[in-house]
Amino acid sequence: MNDRPNRKTVFRHSLAGGVRSERLPRLLKQAPTPPPVAVPAPAPPKKHIPPAPPRIPATDKDLARAILLLGHRTKTELLKGAKDELVALIGGYPQPETAAVWKATLKQMRKSQVTGAEAGKKE
Repeated sequence: MNDRPNRKTVFRHSLAGGVRSERLPRLLKQAPTPPPVAVPAPAPPKKHIPPAPPRIPATDKDLARAILLLGHRTKTELLKGAKDELVALIGGYPQPETAAVWKATLKQMRKSQVTGAEAGKKE
């Protein structure tokens, strides 16, 4: 009827891959200590980023377009047409980090132009 032997098998599972659970604490105490972890070297100093682009767009429309293109440049590589347009507007094609700085600078310039124009109208 039953082809299996009439004995009971007890399975013990542990994290040590088959080591009986009674021996596990002793084996863990005998385990060699790992070597100390090497501390990573500090990052090299960041290179100097120019605060403004080589050329400032003359018109408000060009300034707004340059700000828009720089915003896209901070996130991704521009397509050839947009890249050429950005180079024509500001005189260069910056790295994403530099594009973020230049965008903030141009936005500040646009804001000061608007504020200066409003002050001139009031007087």
